[in-house]
Amino acid sequence: GEAYFDVAKDARHPFRVSVGGTRIEVLGTTFNVRVDDKDIETALFTGSVRLTGDHLPQPITLTPGRKSIYDRTTHAVAITDNDPRADTGWKDGYLVFNSLPLCDVLRKVQDWYGVDIRLADQRLAGDLLTGSFHNETLESVMQSLSLQYGFKYTVRKNHVVVIR
Repeated sequence: GEAYFDVAKDARHPFRVSVGGTRIEVLGTTFNVRVDDKDIETALFTGSVRLTGDHLPQPITLTPGRKSIYDRTTHAVAITDNDPRADTGWKDGYLVFNSLPLCDVLRKVQDWYGVDIRLADQRLAGDLLTGSFHNETLESVMQSLSLQYGFKYTVRKNHVVVIR
C-alpha cells in the first residue's frame, strides 16, 4: 500500500503512522509512505518526521528531500535522496521507474494493476529500467516492456507470465 500525507503542525497532538513494526511520528509535514512485502519507504518533502521501531537501534529523523528505505527482512535502513516524481507520481497516475531491475519493475506493475506476474526467464531479472507510464492499461505497459526486452507474455485473468 501507499499513502501521501499533508499534516499540519500541532505539538500537543502529534500525528503517528504505525506500519510493519515501524512508527513514523509527524512533526508538521508532507510525506509519502510506501509499503510492500520487502520494504517500507518514507519520503519526506517538507517538515520533519521521526522513525522508530522494534528493530531500529535508534530513532531516525528525516529532513526534507530525504527518504528512508527499511528492509523488512534484514531490518537495515538506507537513507537516500527522494525523487518527488517517483515517490508521489502515483497520486497523478504515473508509474515511475528510476534505474530499477526488471524484477522490481514487474513487482511495481503487479501491485499497480492488482495482478500476479511471474518472470519465467530470470536472466532478465537484473536488467535496469528507467521510464514512466501515465494512466496506461496493463496491456499497454506489458506491450511496451516486451518491445524493450524482446520477451513474450501471456495474460489470463489476473495472471501474467513473462517468457523469453
